Amino acid sequence: MVLIVAVDDKFGIGREGNLLTYIPEDLAYFKEMTLNKTIVIGRKTLESFKNGVPLPQRQHIVMTRTKTYEHPRITTVSSVEQLLKTVKAYNPEEVFVSGGGNIYALLLPYCHKAYVTMIEADLKADTFMPDLRLHKEWRCTEEGPWLETPDFRYRHTTWVRAPL
Repeated sequence: MVLIVAVDDKFGIGREGNLLTYIPEDLAYFKEMTLNKTIVIGRKTLESFKNGVPLPQRQHIVMTRTKTYEHPRITTVSSVEQLLKTVKAYNPEEVFVSGGGNIYALLLPYCHKAYVTMIEADLKADTFMPDLRLHKEWRCTEEGPWLETPDFRYRHTTWVRAPL
């Protein structure tokens, strides 16, 4: 599986149930990367989408502890084991772990690559993902150019997990 996320300086990913900031170009990047692919998200992340509706042209696998949770257009799983069985038939390059914080932490050991938009700011997050800079097995292999918004700079990076 592949992880995709936008983080601030402290690897914060969200605040009060929402994205930290809206960068239209980064949302377009997310769309480009995940279109016609599968995203793995938590129930709260799905419910944070506009009207709780799944994103168009993507297959959704939602991890939830609510075993009776049902939603049209999604597959639900309630454990890592069930998820791994479900995604076994998929191309691992086309399964994107896409949030939230608990899902990133839970599934990081099963990901081999991460596309991380690094935002050069402390955006006062209350939700975080594991900081890849602190994990010996993760290496940043690509850094795109710095891009500007009126408030901060950001860039797209690619990280790869190497065996220890």
